[in-house]
Amino acid sequence: MARGDDPTPAVADDRIHPTTFKPPSRLRGIEWPRVPWTQLFIGATLLAVGLVMLLIFGARSVRLVVTPNSAAITVAHGLAPHFAGSWMLLPGTHRVAARAPGYRPLQAQIKVSGEATQTFQFELKPLPGQLRLTLAPVAQAEVRIDDQLAGHAPGVIEPVEAGTRQVVVRAARYLDFSIDFNVEGKGQEQALSVTLQPAWAKFTLASQPEGATVRSGATTLGITPLTAELIHGERDIAVTKKGYKPWHRRVTVIAGQPVNIPDVRLVKDDGYLKVVSAPAGAAVTVDGNFKGEAPLKFAVSADNDHEVAVMKTGYVPGKIKVSVESGEVRELPIQLAPELAVIELVTTPDDAELLLDGAPHGTATQRLELPTFEHEVIVRKPGFATYRTLVTPRKGVEKRLQIRLKTAAEMAQEEATRPPPPASTSSPPSQSNNEAQQQADLTAGVFVPPELATAPKPQFAEGMVRSVLGQELKLFAGGEFQLAATTPHAVHLARPFYLGLLEVSNRDYRHFIGSHRTQGAAGQDLNADNLPVANVTWEAAATYCNWLSRRESLPAFYQIKYGRVLGVNPDAVGYRLPTEAEWDWAARLTPAGKTLEFPWTGGFPPHGRSGNYADESAKTLVKQFIAGYNDSFAASAPVGSFPPNLRGLHDLAGNVSEWVHDFDGAASGGAATDPLGPSSGATHVIKGSSWAHGSSAELNLKFRAAGNQPRPDLGFRLARYAQ
Repeated sequence: MARGDDPTPAVADDRIHPTTFKPPSRLRGIEWPRVPWTQLFIGATLLAVGLVMLLIFGARSVRLVVTPNSAAITVAHGLAPHFAGSWMLLPGTHRVAARAPGYRPLQAQIKVSGEATQTFQFELKPLPGQLRLTLAPVAQAEVRIDDQLAGHAPGVIEPVEAGTRQVVVRAARYLDFSIDFNVEGKGQEQALSVTLQPAWAKFTLASQPEGATVRSGATTLGITPLTAELIHGERDIAVTKKGYKPWHRRVTVIAGQPVNIPDVRLVKDDGYLKVVSAPAGAAVTVDGNFKGEAPLKFAVSADNDHEVAVMKTGYVPGKIKVSVESGEVRELPIQLAPELAVIELVTTPDDAELLLDGAPHGTATQRLELPTFEHEVIVRKPGFATYRTLVTPRKGVEKRLQIRLKTAAEMAQEEATRPPPPASTSSPPSQSNNEAQQQADLTAGVFVPPELATAPKPQFAEGMVRSVLGQELKLFAGGEFQLAATTPHAVHLARPFYLGLLEVSNRDYRHFIGSHRTQGAAGQDLNADNLPVANVTWEAAATYCNWLSRRESLPAFYQIKYGRVLGVNPDAVGYRLPTEAEWDWAARLTPAGKTLEFPWTGGFPPHGRSGNYADESAKTLVKQFIAGYNDSFAASAPVGSFPPNLRGLHDLAGNVSEWVHDFDGAASGGAATDPLGPSSGATHVIKGSSWAHGSSAELNLKFRAAGNQPRPDLGFRLARYAQ
C-alpha cells in the first residue's frame, strides 16, 4: 500500500520476502581512522638510521679478553654488536658475562669511557678439583692443605682449590710428608702416593748402679739397662734413682740413627749439715769455702770427711771434722768460747761507777778481761761530766785507759770559751776527716771509692719492676756514648730499658730447672742458692728469659724451637739478656758522663774489697791472681756481696762474667740506635770479669770475650725493654 503522503505513484506489492538475521553491532556507527602506513614506514626508517648513526659516531671499540680464550662472552642490555673480537659499546656501564666448561661463571661490570679503543681483561677461576691419596706403611694419617685440616688418607680429599697447595700428611711416630702440589682443578681428580718415614731412633742407656729410671721430658722410658725408641729432635734425658743425684743430658735424635749412652755413673745424693752456733751469726766455712752465717743448712758430698769451721769476732774459732751419709741431715750445735783480752781502767775519781755495754760493772778503776769485740765503756759520778768511749780489746795486747772526769765548773768554763758554731751545719767534712774515714775503712777491710762515698745514693725515681721471683730490675733512659766493642762506634740508647740489680742466682734458676747444679772450680762450692748461676749455655739463659716472660704473661723476646733460638721479636717487652751496648753503658759510664777504666778508683791493682776477682785465696784455682788482694772468696760470692756501682747495679765486675744478647762480630759501621748486634754468628759476646780473672786487661771494664760453651765462672743477668 502506498503511503498517503507519498505523491509518487508506486506499484502495489503486498508480498513478504525472507532475509538473514544480523544482530545489531556495538561498533556500528564508529568511524575508523585511516592508518598512515607510509608515514610509519618513513619514521621507522629514520629511527633505524639514527641508531646506526649513533653507533657509528657514539659507540667505542671495546676488546674483551677472557682467559681461557675459549670462554663464551655476552654483554647484557643495549646495543652491543661485535666484530672480529671487538664490541661496539656506547660510553657508560655494561654488564659482561663469561662462561667456560670447568670454570666458575664470571659476572662483571665494565665502564666504557670516551676513548676510541679500550681493552678489558678477565680471568675465569677453575672449579675445585679432587685429590686421591694412597698411603704406606700406616693405615691412616691426617691430611692438612695449606695448614688447614682437610681430611684423612687414604681416600679422596675434595673440594681442593686449584693452584699450588702445600699438602702435609702427618701420622704419630712418623716424619711429616710435605709437598707443594699443583692442583689443576676444573672438577678433575688427581692422584698422590705418600710413603711416610719413621721418626724414631733406637735408644740404649746403661747406668752404674743399674735399676735407675730413665725419662725423656715427662715420659718414662723404662729402667736401666734400657733399650727404647726416641722420637727425633732435641730430647732432655734424665736418669734418677733413690739415694743418688739425678743425671741429665740433652741429646739430638736423628731419625734412623741409633743413640747409645753406655756409661752413666750415678753419684750418691748429698748429705746435709745444719750448723747452729752460740752465739748466733757466726761465719761458717766448709773445707775452706764460705757458706754463710749460722744458723744455716747446706749440702755436702756424702761419705766424705769435711772440716767445718765456725768463726765470730771476739770468739775462739771452732773446728770439727764430720761426715754424713746420703740423704742424712746432721745437726751441728757449736758453742764458741769467748776470746779474751785485758783492758785496765784507771779513773779519777777512783770511786766512779762503770757501766759496761749498758750494764753496771762495779767501780770504774779495775782490770777487765773482755771478749775481743767492741764494747761501750761509760764512767759516771754525780757532780761530774759523764765519760763515754768505745774500746775493742786485742788478743795478746793489754790496753790501759786513764780516764779523768771533769767537774761541773770545768765544763762550764769550756762552754764559755768554745767558739760559736758555723753558720751552716750542712757543710762537707774536712779533707782530713775524709782521709781518716777512708783509712778506717781500709783497716776494717772495707774499701769504698771516693766517688761512691761522696756521691748521693742511687735514686729509684726512674722506676723499678720486680719479677714474680722477686728479682728487682731498674729502669734506665740510656743516652749516647762510645761502645767499646770489636770496632768502637757511637751508640744511641733511645728506648728505655730495665737491668737486673743482681745476677741471676742458683735459687732463681732452679725455679726453672730444679735439678740444675753449678759445678767446677776444682771442688769449690758453686751450687749454693745465693750464688750466681753458672755453667749454663747462652741458649739456656735465653730460654730462662722466655720462661719468666710466660710466667708473667709478657710477650716472649726470643723465638725458640727445639731448644734453639731462631730469632727475636724486637718489639716484645718480655725478659731478655742485656745488649752489649746496654751492659757497656751501665758499667763504664757514670751518671755524670765520666767514662771509667776499672770498677774502682785509680789504676791496677784493685784496693780494698771492690769486687770478687782472682785473689790470694784463688791462687790454687787460677793461673794468674792478684798478689796482696783478698776479697774473702776463692770462687763465687753470694750475689750482691759487694757495693753497687754508681748506677745501683751489683757485680758488673767480678763474681761471674755475663752472657749478653749480641752475636760476636764487627759492627755494620756508623752510629747505631738501640743495636742488637749482628743477626747471626758462631759465638756470643761475654762481658765483665769474674772470680777467675786476675790480670789488668781482664779487669778493665772494656774487657769482652766470646764463646758458645758454658763455664763455671759465666752467668747472666736479666733485662727487658720498658715500652
